[in-house]
Amino acid sequence: MKNNHQHQSKIKPAEFGMGRIVIAVGIMFLLMMLWLTNFKSTENSAVEVSFNMAAKEFRDAVNLAHLEWLRTAGAEKVTLYSDWQDESTGLTLKMNKQGWPKLSSLNQSGCEQIWLDLLDKPLSIVKEPILVYYREEHKQTICDYLVGDNIISYNASSGFIEQK
Repeated sequence: MKNNHQHQSKIKPAEFGMGRIVIAVGIMFLLMMLWLTNFKSTENSAVEVSFNMAAKEFRDAVNLAHLEWLRTAGAEKVTLYSDWQDESTGLTLKMNKQGWPKLSSLNQSGCEQIWLDLLDKPLSIVKEPILVYYREEHKQTICDYLVGDNIISYNASSGFIEQK
């Protein structure tokens, strides 16, 4: 009888260990499923926050260029320097008569180039491409930058930047 009891106690710990493994795997699987269902909304939030930050940087760069234009008494070109650049380097921008960064060409390519020049960043946000459109409206030159439902419109004629 003693022998029988010892045999049963040896089986139980092994079964108990296997049960813990099954429960742990089940919990991990459940957590992965919860994470996957929430991943898309988390990714959308990350894209929106990153796009808002890029919009602020773009607005700041346009305003800095305008401020430099005012400081230089309406020069045709202004040069902006980053903290790490010396005076032999920097970003030189052509300015329009109202003192706003001028597009290099009046088309989509010009809109893409002004983004790249001002931000020194690719046209993508968290691996989402930024769609760029050029349009003219009431004799105004406008660049639209879109990611999902987020839009930045830059009026290159007036310097007005609208975020929708």
